This record gives sequence, structure tokens and C-alpha cells, in this order.
Amino acid sequence: MRVLLTQLELISNGSIARMDGNSGGGSARHYADVIPVLGRHDAPHLYWRERWARATDDTEREQILAAAEHELRQTRHSSADRTLAETREQRDRRIVAEGEGWSARDVATHFRCGIRDVWAARRAAGRDEENGKGRTARRRRSTTAPNASASSPPKA
Repeated sequence: MRVLLTQLELISNGSIARMDGNSGGGSARHYADVIPVLGRHDAPHLYWRERWARATDDTEREQILAAAEHELRQTRHSSADRTLAETREQRDRRIVAEGEGWSARDVATHFRCGIRDVWAARRAAGRDEENGKGRTARRRRSTTAPNASASSPPKA
């Protein structure tokens, strides 16, 4: 159990994302599925150490050990299907569809891509680069209409 607790402690001291909204690193709403793990707010090694200390017999300790090992395996290895990959076109469609109304920076954070990727996806879909909403007819005309000075006759 000591080795397992040490491994859990090392994992829990790895890189972390700041959860406050002022850090520029995102928002807690994007990490809602990560916090809390197993309904607790303690670090994993502290949680399992406490459970181990409160165990009353060897059978209970074996169950605790198995559960802690399971958590360590889940933390170390992704359970995602490695054969599934999203193409850039699929990601861009998701950016346009799901990110409408969000700022470009928030979309880039949420989809884990660069802000230029968001701008390019929105531009290709004919959307406003900053908020992802459809461009108004007036704005479309102004971007497609020929330059007014070029259409006027030259002055003599």
C-alpha cells in the first residue's frame, strides 16, 4: 500500500490547471467532470491513506487496495478509444456549431486549439470571427460590394 500511495501522491503533484476564472487558463465549468473525484476534495493519496487507516480487517483492506489500484490505473491510462480521431474539418464544424456566441478565446480554450484556428473555422463558415454568429446582410454587402471610389468616374 505504501508504494501505491507514493505513486498516487506523485500523480497528484503533477501539472494542474488553475480553476479560477481570472487566471486566463479557462473556467471551472470546463473541468466539472474532473472535480471532485469519487465525491471527495482531498488528494487521492490522502483519501486512500485515510480509508486504509480506518479499515478494521484484512478483507476491507484488500478491497481498499484494489479500489486504489483501479484509480491509479485510470489516472495513468486513458480509457478513450485510440482508433477514433477527429479530423480538422470535423473539429472546425464543431467549433462553428457549438461555439456560436462564445468569444474566440473561450472557444480556443474549450476546444484546446489556437485562437487562429477558431478564427479560420469561423471565417470559412461565413461567421463573425470574434463571436461566431452569422454575419448580417448589411455586413456581407459591405464586404462583397466593389469599392465606391473605383466605381465613380475619374475626375477631369
